[in-house]
Amino acid sequence: MIDLTEQQFFDYIRCPALYDMKYNHKLLINKPVTIKDILQKATLAYYNLTIQRVQNNESPVSFRALTTKYESFFKPYKDIINRNDYTKGLIALQNFFNYMKSIELAVFNINSAYKITHKDVSLQGILNPIAVNQKKQLEFLIMNYSNRTPDILEGELKLKYTIDQLAFNKSNRDLQVNGLRIHTVKNVKKDTDLLISKNDNDFNRFYSTLYNVGQAIQNNIYFVRDDHMCSSCLYRHQCKAWKRSDE
Repeated sequence: MIDLTEQQFFDYIRCPALYDMKYNHKLLINKPVTIKDILQKATLAYYNLTIQRVQNNESPVSFRALTTKYESFFKPYKDIINRNDYTKGLIALQNFFNYMKSIELAVFNINSAYKITHKDVSLQGILNPIAVNQKKQLEFLIMNYSNRTPDILEGELKLKYTIDQLAFNKSNRDLQVNGLRIHTVKNVKKDTDLLISKNDNDFNRFYSTLYNVGQAIQNNIYFVRDDHMCSSCLYRHQCKAWKRSDE
């Protein structure tokens, strides 16, 4: 049995050599913290506070309470992230807060763990937040704080949602997720949201991908996937394909 975390699975898909450096050779390089990381932490904090207040029959979360969380997450990195980015992040956070107030979505589940097993490969991870829309339908909810493109690669985003819906369906047979809602925070209007849904064909492709990744790791197949992402890869200076050209 090969046990993979979601991060390991996506790292192998992104580049098998990256997986080899990180998990076999233990060449761990910390990703620099950005303002988008702080915003995502503040977003999860907002969801958590909202759930707690609904359960306790308390008043809705205020922007001041959200700002306090944002500042507490920013404080340890104030010497790394410049003040201009902090201000831009605060504006984005205000847009997020206004959006959540305007749309009829109630977040009720965050940080749920899942495990999927197929043949001799298992995959473990955390589901995206789940919300209920005005039609009482369930949706996975993603906040995109990037100005132009999603915070994760499009192919990975589609695969991640396939995994989430499959995992949720397996553990909640009486409930059904209607789709994935992606909101780009710079677009204040809710009608700019992207809605995605998946079906059995997507699930079967995922199972095939999971099995093939497991087989490749078991057979020590670690080639370099040379593409446009290489130039920004944190492991570029350790990579056998780039070492010589960087010297």
